[in-house]
Amino acid sequence: MLAAVIVPMLAVGTASLEVEHGFALATPLSIARTAPNGIETFRLVVSPEGDVVSCVATVAGRGLVSDEPNCRKLRKLKARPATDAKGTAVYSVVHFYVTWTIFGRTAPKRMLPVAPAADFALPLKRLPAGVSDNSRSLATVLTSAEGLVESCAITKTSGSEPLDTAVCRAVAAEGVTPIEDAAGKGVRGVQTLSVSFTVAP
Repeated sequence: MLAAVIVPMLAVGTASLEVEHGFALATPLSIARTAPNGIETFRLVVSPEGDVVSCVATVAGRGLVSDEPNCRKLRKLKARPATDAKGTAVYSVVHFYVTWTIFGRTAPKRMLPVAPAADFALPLKRLPAGVSDNSRSLATVLTSAEGLVESCAITKTSGSEPLDTAVCRAVAAEGVTPIEDAAGKGVRGVQTLSVSFTVAP
């Protein structure tokens, strides 16, 4: 039962990349040609020492793509590591985005890129007042090496406080895929999840 799940609302520090002025990525044409408008997302794992130890690229609506040139650039960046409530540095996930629009026969006018899929979908009987069907919230969670949620905080509200509380309870009840280090081993760390809402017909 979701009501039985108690999730501490502890403050954690998220990681941030140290990007120098002029740093830029360019989506390869082989990837960009697959859609006239798109978003390429790089999921980076940052170690407690501030090193980027993993880089995985995806394109919204297509899934995983191979983009080693850009991942090579991103792995050279340093980052301020995330911290838990006690200030101890932990692993974390940082996302880096590249958007593009191709003009031509297949794209006669500028269109919004396809948004990346949500990490978690919360089913509802009905939406609370003031919450639209395309609303999303962001939940920053600290998870154990096994994926258990140690703490959860809403970093972007859905517009409804009770719904935000339900988000953290649902994420804790479901569990989260743990962060993996460079060797593929589950590690304790901080990650931010995008949560969407679905209403049963």
